[in-house]
Amino acid sequence: MSTRIFRELDHRHFFNYTSQVLVILLTFGGRIKMTIKKNRILSFLVLLAVAVLSVSCSSDSGDSGTLPVNCATDLVETTIGAVCGKVVTADVREVHAFLGIPFAESTAGDNRWRDPVPKKSEIERIDATQFGPACPQKYDPPYSPPGAFSEDCLTLNIWRRADLSDNDLRPVMVWIYGGSFLSGGSNMPLYDGAYLSSHEDVVVVSLNYRVGALGFLAGIHGLDGNYGLKDQQLALKWVRDNISAFGGDPDQVTLFGESAGAMSVGLHLLSIPSSRGLFRGDIMQSNPFGIPYKTVSEATAGAEVLEKLLGCEGKEIDCLRVVDADDVVKEQSNAAIQMESLLGLHLAGFLVWSPVIDGTFLVVDPTVSAEAGRADLPTILGTTHDEGVLFVHEITSALGGNMSAATYVALIVLVFGEDNATDIVALYGINVTGDNSEFLSRILTDYLFGCANQFVADRAVSDLYTYQFNENSINIWPTISACEGKACHGDDLPFTFHTDTQIGIRFTDAQDKLSNEMMGYWGAFAARMNPNVAAFLLPWPAFSPSSKEYMILVAPELSTAVNPIPNCEFWDRIGYDLGPPSPEDAAAALDSMGLLAGYSKD
Repeated sequence: MSTRIFRELDHRHFFNYTSQVLVILLTFGGRIKMTIKKNRILSFLVLLAVAVLSVSCSSDSGDSGTLPVNCATDLVETTIGAVCGKVVTADVREVHAFLGIPFAESTAGDNRWRDPVPKKSEIERIDATQFGPACPQKYDPPYSPPGAFSEDCLTLNIWRRADLSDNDLRPVMVWIYGGSFLSGGSNMPLYDGAYLSSHEDVVVVSLNYRVGALGFLAGIHGLDGNYGLKDQQLALKWVRDNISAFGGDPDQVTLFGESAGAMSVGLHLLSIPSSRGLFRGDIMQSNPFGIPYKTVSEATAGAEVLEKLLGCEGKEIDCLRVVDADDVVKEQSNAAIQMESLLGLHLAGFLVWSPVIDGTFLVVDPTVSAEAGRADLPTILGTTHDEGVLFVHEITSALGGNMSAATYVALIVLVFGEDNATDIVALYGINVTGDNSEFLSRILTDYLFGCANQFVADRAVSDLYTYQFNENSINIWPTISACEGKACHGDDLPFTFHTDTQIGIRFTDAQDKLSNEMMGYWGAFAARMNPNVAAFLLPWPAFSPSSKEYMILVAPELSTAVNPIPNCEFWDRIGYDLGPPSPEDAAAALDSMGLLAGYSKD
């Protein structure tokens, strides 16, 4: 069986997955009549949210789209008009921040479920002193992006040093947020680009894109999905056409992101030919390459359920386009747990609202593309040491506590098939009388993240640098005790942007040093496509299939290690797209967990 049982594992981070895994466990050929308590945890990104850095322009900003009387920054001319930003201070330097710049028209009404429309140049002057709204998603503070949601959400943000007197164009780093393709926003304090821009003398850009069903509905009315990815691509084109006006070099763009953002980066690199030429290198943080992508036909079932829930079954698409966006967001979660024929889908289908292989825009699964030699741009690729802990915590919470041996084995059978289960248990271990959460955490960490990433790295045809983030002193999931003392999914993010104070903590000297080192590597890579430019940093050897050297990112001292993920040959033999289980395997596994009795199937 393919990994799609765990396909909702990506920030919310895959947290809607908890509800769906119960459906999967309780279904193997029909509809389950039951109610599942929805998971309350959304994207970890905003779990951390506190006040956004705010230093206003020197006078009132006036109406939206109107230039303040006195602009605190230089007035920047763009293809959509003159842009005025604000001044902030980061790393003892002044930084110009240009926030909420629109790069596309509203996605509401007739533009819903269409390719993004470039912003018209009718706006004469733009007040870019505050973030734009995040795209529509479930509001569940403190786990949601701050501020309001709107379908008029396609904006981007730019940070640059205030002192650009030498007139040299700077490298550009474009950030894509994660959120299980269900949530997230560029206005999250965790992603404030001011410090990274100041510290590394780079131009940092972050962007919004449509999420959930509004960004990825496919399979009905001729919709081929991937609207969120097309939003990202349009933002990259805007950067190409305008970033030089902000002091950035359009020929030195590095694309970087984490989790669903890293998945997006991987797709632009490996699976979307039309994105070629928009960036020259990439950094992928915690890309779950072990999760395959569904096809348009596999996405149809979820789309049909949503259409029915919204009262538009049998009607033209105009019916869906006039439904309130809040209702779409509400019912997309219900549709995800009311899929009628789960085993008819590969496990990719269980990340219901996500990119699809449409054959024209997104043409191939990235692991297939990597195997064909298309991983041909300079890349930094890495994961955290304990990626799986967060998600196993959600599974055990949904199942009512500790993971028994019977449940542990049954899940392995469901995901990997009975033929592989014995070898997996022998390799990772089992506690016959106690909790098996740690064993499953290691399996998910290795299979979905570490080894799947190494599979791609082994097939790269350009310079590639791998890392493992092992720093476990900060838990950005304070409500999840399982992540205490672990380097969990997402724990690297405050170090990437040096946003400790933005999320309500303060780095120790050792943590501050690690953050500066990570920014140094990331900035050097953006400047030279090689993280080794900075003399004060430990040399980072390029990855090769024979040596498999990794940089170990940990305080107080960095180190390198050879093949720190030792089980990858085993997982490579099993493969990263196993297909669904047989009905017999599914029934036996579910029965062993005692999950069949008492539920009716149509």
